[in-house]
Amino acid sequence: MARPLVISTKTLRPELRERIVQADLAYLAYDAIKINPVPFDLPKPHDYIILSSQNATKIVLEQVNGLADKILLCVGKTSESLLSKKGIKTLKTAENMAELVRFVEKLPKNASFLHFCGNLRLPLLATKMTEWKRDFSETIVYHTHLVEKRFESPADALLFFSPSGVKSHEQHNDISKSLCFCIGNSTANAFTQKPKEIFVANQPRTDLVVAKAVHYFKKTHYA
Repeated sequence: MARPLVISTKTLRPELRERIVQADLAYLAYDAIKINPVPFDLPKPHDYIILSSQNATKIVLEQVNGLADKILLCVGKTSESLLSKKGIKTLKTAENMAELVRFVEKLPKNASFLHFCGNLRLPLLATKMTEWKRDFSETIVYHTHLVEKRFESPADALLFFSPSGVKSHEQHNDISKSLCFCIGNSTANAFTQKPKEIFVANQPRTDLVVAKAVHYFKKTHYA
């Protein structure tokens, strides 16, 4: 029997790739999205700065001074780690945007908020800020481009790490016969096609997405 095929929608670190191969699974990977930083002007000072992706965090760390003196809110342990390496602490690190929005709702109503983000950011934060009539602005620091890639036959399992990755892969491939392993609920909710089944990692970490896929095939004796 042919080995199950696992396709990752981003290039994995060598140790994660090896984990898949060691489980006797076939492995392919490509980068379903491409990130391009864009020039941006620094807006007026705000009480709170929000970083909702590791891409935004990397770019802002490179181009914005004085972050250590700001009150930062971020999404994801990776973003928190990038900030921590620069000696910058966060007031709140949420696992996803929905959790962060619930936290923001409890902050002072007269506070101002600045969201550094990409052009394909989810609308939840901006929608809620408008609903609450908060002082809120967004600054786009990168553009996400969808990469066209077609596969001849469907994968047994697909690994997804962002809603944009889902959108990119779905544009050119049928996923109805594939198991989909996702880094978080926002990614899992991004499908327009109906996958065979959707699994979400216990925490939004790349290694846990891989672990969940490997565990599934070991448990079902395919590997």
